[in-house]
Amino acid sequence: MRVLMVTAELWPLAKVGGLADMVGSLAGALGRIGHDVRSAIPRYRDLVERVPPGLRETGTREVSFVVRHGRVSARVVRVEGEDLPSPVDLVAHDTFDRPGIYLDPATRRPYEDNGLRWAIFCRAVHAAVGSDGWVPDVVHAHDHQTALVPALLRWAKLPGRLARRPATVFTIHNLGYQGIEPPSWAELSGLPRGLEYAAGPIEFHGQVNLMKMGIVASDRLTTVSPRYAEEIRASGEFGAGLEGVLAGRADRLSGILNGIDGSVWDPGSDPHLPFRYGPESLAGKGKVAAALRRELGLDDSRPRAPLVGMVTRLASQKGIDILLPVLDRILDDGVQMVILGSGDERYESALREAARRRPGRMAFRTGHEEELAHRIEGGADMFLMPSRYEPCGLNQMYSLRYGAVPLVRAVGGLADTVVDLDEDPERANGFVFRAYEPAELLKTVRRAVRIWRDRGLWRALVLRGMAADFSWERSAGRYEEVYREALADRDAEAVAAPRAS
Repeated sequence: MRVLMVTAELWPLAKVGGLADMVGSLAGALGRIGHDVRSAIPRYRDLVERVPPGLRETGTREVSFVVRHGRVSARVVRVEGEDLPSPVDLVAHDTFDRPGIYLDPATRRPYEDNGLRWAIFCRAVHAAVGSDGWVPDVVHAHDHQTALVPALLRWAKLPGRLARRPATVFTIHNLGYQGIEPPSWAELSGLPRGLEYAAGPIEFHGQVNLMKMGIVASDRLTTVSPRYAEEIRASGEFGAGLEGVLAGRADRLSGILNGIDGSVWDPGSDPHLPFRYGPESLAGKGKVAAALRRELGLDDSRPRAPLVGMVTRLASQKGIDILLPVLDRILDDGVQMVILGSGDERYESALREAARRRPGRMAFRTGHEEELAHRIEGGADMFLMPSRYEPCGLNQMYSLRYGAVPLVRAVGGLADTVVDLDEDPERANGFVFRAYEPAELLKTVRRAVRIWRDRGLWRALVLRGMAADFSWERSAGRYEEVYREALADRDAEAVAAPRAS
C-alpha cells in the first residue's frame, strides 16, 4: 500500500515528545514490510536552521488555495536522507518561520494563530496530494493538528487528479489536547459551510473542535494503546468531553500499542552511553550510573543509593503535582533523583528549587536533551512515571530495555506494559499503583527501594524487563490490518454528506 503520514512532528526532523518517535518508527517499520510510505510535516524554522546531516532536497512543488477572501501559497519541499524513515514533504509557509513548534519559546505559551497554522498546513497537504503522480491508498493523520486532512478528503472537493479519495486513518495520541477554535475557524478550513453549526460534526459547545473533526471524518480510528482506547470511550475522566463521540464510533476504534525503535534504543550499541551493556553483562550499567552522577553533580561517594530517573513533559498529566508533595520524603529515604523536562513554569521552578535545596541528592535539567535522556535511562535503577493519564508512554518501554525498573500508575499504555511484582511475581517487570495520590506514589517508591536491596530479586526484575519485545514489527502489522479495514470501509460507503455527531 501507498501510505501518507501527516504529522506535526517526525523524528529526526522535529520533536517535542513521543509523537515524533512513534510516527518515524511506524513509517520505518511499514517500509520494512514492503509498503511505500511518505510523510508530511511543516517546515519549521528550527528544522531549517539545524538540518540533519545527509538530508537532500529532491523536488519542490507550489500549491495555493483560498483562505477567507485571499489566496494563500505554500511550497512543498521533498527531502530524503539515510536517517529518514521515508521521503518527507516539508510544507513551507511564513507561519512556520518562527522558533518552536507549538509554543513561543519566549512566552512558553501556544502561538495564538496555531489554528491558522494547522489549517494552512493541512490545506497545503490536501492540495498537494497526487500532484507528483504518487497517489496514496491511505492517508494516516496524527492528532488534532492534522485532523483537517481527513475532513477535507471526506467533505470537500477532491483535487482533480484523484479518481477517488484515499482511505483515512486518524490516530489519537493525546485526547487532552483537542484544538478548540472559534466558529470563524471554519472560514479557513476549505470545508463546506454548516459543519460548524450546532450538532454538526466539527462543533463542540459552540466552538470548533479539531480532534472531534478527525474522529468523525476518518474511516478508522486508533489510539496508541489498548487500555487507552477503552478508557477514552468509557469514562469522562479520560474522554475529555468526547467520550460520547468515541462510543458512537467504537466499532471503528482500535488500540494499538506503540513499539520502540530497537536500533535507536539499545544499551548494547547506544552511542550516547559512555559504556555499553546488555542482559548478559550488566557491569556497564553501573559505570553509566557513576558517569551520570558525576555529570549531574550527584553524590557519588555512596553509589549504593538507588537512582530514580524521569524524562517528561512538566505538566499535571505527568503526575508532577503528586510528586512534589512527597519529593523531600523520597530524598530523605536515601534515594537520588534526576529529572529532565520542561513545560509548566511552576513545576520547573519547584524542581529547580528542590535541586538547589538538596544538592547531591537531586538533579534537574530543563529542556529536551536527547543524549541526556539516553544516559538517564542507562544510569537509572528505577524510572518514575506517575501519570494522571498516559495514552501509551514510551519511556517505560525504553526503561525496561535499559534495565531501569519502571514505577508507574495503572493507566493507558503503562498498564498494558508494566506488571506489578506483588500482583504477578512470575511475570513482574516493575511496580504499579492505582490511586492518584502522593501517598500512593511514596508507598510505591519505598516498596521498590525495599526490593532493590534484594540484589537477586532485583536482578530478576531487570532481566525480565530487558527480555521484553516491544519492537515495531508487531505493531506495524496491526496498523496494516487497520489500513485494509479503512480501505474496505471507503469502498463500502459513498459519503456524500457529513456524518452527524
